[in-house]
Amino acid sequence: MNEIEFTNCSIKQHIITSKDTHNNYLLFLFIAIWLINSLSVKASDTILQNNKYLNIISPSELRLMLDTGDTELIDVRNTDEFAARHIKEARSVPLSILDLNQICDKTKKIVLQCESGSRSKLAAKKLQALSKDLKIYKS
Repeated sequence: MNEIEFTNCSIKQHIITSKDTHNNYLLFLFIAIWLINSLSVKASDTILQNNKYLNIISPSELRLMLDTGDTELIDVRNTDEFAARHIKEARSVPLSILDLNQICDKTKKIVLQCESGSRSKLAAKKLQALSKDLKIYKS
């Protein structure tokens, strides 16, 4: 009879251990998901781009910035793309001719915009190489 009770006790202990392992797994999974979400890049976060910081903003953040009047929106697509469609407040300065002389007010925040983001990244690199004082954002 002692042997049977010992076996039952052992089985109960094994079940508790399995349950604890399951709870530990769930806790680990919860923490992992929380970390991934908290470390993911949000629209307004700053990312490191070739040792320079480039601020990424959302369309709603762009609207707020444009409404304050302290922002210059530069569309770096070619002139045909700009003519086909563009944001009302945007000014067309194709990437091929972009330089500091194209920036009207260097004290304003500069938002660079293109179709997919690749040309605005190149434009940001180009402007950052010319002046470290510009506040550059990418929409």
